Amino acid sequence: MKTIIKFIALFLFIGLNTQAQIQNVIVEKYYVADSFDIANTDGGQLQQGAVTYRVYVDLESGSKISRIFADSLHLLKFKSSQPFFNNDTLSTFNGGTYGFKINRNDLAINTVGLDSWISIGAATNKHHGILKTEDTDGTEVGGTNNDQNLLSNTDPSAGIPLTTQDGLILSSVLVSNYLVGGDFPAINSLNDSTIFGSDTATAFITPNATLQFNGGILGQGPSNNVLVGQFTTAGQLEFELNITVIDSTGATINYVASGNDTVIQNSIYKSLPLLKYPPQCGCLDPNYIEYNAQNACSDSSKCLTLVKLGCMDTLACNYDVDANYSVPEMCCYPGYCNDRDIAFVCPDINTGNRIMTVFPNPTNSEININLDGVKNIGETQFVLLNSFGKEMMNFSENISEGVWTKNISLNNLVSGIYILKMISNEEVQSQVIIKN
Repeated sequence: MKTIIKFIALFLFIGLNTQAQIQNVIVEKYYVADSFDIANTDGGQLQQGAVTYRVYVDLESGSKISRIFADSLHLLKFKSSQPFFNNDTLSTFNGGTYGFKINRNDLAINTVGLDSWISIGAATNKHHGILKTEDTDGTEVGGTNNDQNLLSNTDPSAGIPLTTQDGLILSSVLVSNYLVGGDFPAINSLNDSTIFGSDTATAFITPNATLQFNGGILGQGPSNNVLVGQFTTAGQLEFELNITVIDSTGATINYVASGNDTVIQNSIYKSLPLLKYPPQCGCLDPNYIEYNAQNACSDSSKCLTLVKLGCMDTLACNYDVDANYSVPEMCCYPGYCNDRDIAFVCPDINTGNRIMTVFPNPTNSEININLDGVKNIGETQFVLLNSFGKEMMNFSENISEGVWTKNISLNNLVSGIYILKMISNEEVQSQVIIKN
């Protein structure tokens, strides 16, 4: 019974990952461009209804992000159904491809505050990005702070207006600690084309890219949320992120949006569906058959069928027609019922008048099956299983009254433990056989 209890306990927790250092991915609706913003083309043309999103990774306390990356096994993806907005004003200021390259003073220029970029932590060369709801030091973006009184929309779908709180907090930003490689543009590129290449591009997908901050970056607000990008588009935002985290003990773990948990050249890669947006929601309750640990968020409507553990072997005396998850250790047969009382588990079992014996047992080569006190019960099936439950032999005999004996060769079988089942319309009996 202890074996079965351990199995059930394991099932209830199967699929639940050990605690990841990434708790959540937060997509903040930062701003919605209105007719005044769209009419201004000094920094480029915003599309009607363009939304500025900020993406934060919520980490465990003490954990840091040190890298955003892509490799041949883990693509990095940023996509939209409409082009991403790129503010061209920054082209003479060494580019705004990265948040940490935006000069603080440029936030007062037209729609610079809505530029699309990626980053680790920094939103300007003097600020870290934090959720607007965590911002307590006012604003430097929009309204009277802008040279044209732009970025003043108070659309409630974007939460707190930028004229009240702008999700920026003054903090030391060490631009020299950032390194880029692969398909990411050079940090000192004079052409602010963003990672999307042009103002008409709708996707950036690469198997080769690295944005790294030596030593890693903690979130700067009350929660450990680290900003990883700002994206402005009139379309539906999609992304798949791959992120390297340094935990509070100094251990390094790579979290990827797609793929399996693996170890490559001594580096740990863990699959984390939270890094894929829009999130794929489904059943996250392990008490239901529809449970899937790869779901990024819970949708209770997808949990339809409660798990019912039981014996699903139709040959067992306690076969459960209602079970939907097989636990072979729960199955009972005459002569074999784990460490349970078969009279309790299968109170209605009919043992008939036959007594099955097997000899010699243990054996080196062959066995004799003997039935004593046989009634005329007709066809009887014999099944020999190995210790893994795999069928090794199957034959039927038409048995009449009296004493019945049959010799079986086991020469083709390897040494080990086997179970011989005898099945008829009246009963099931089992015998453990040891082959030396």
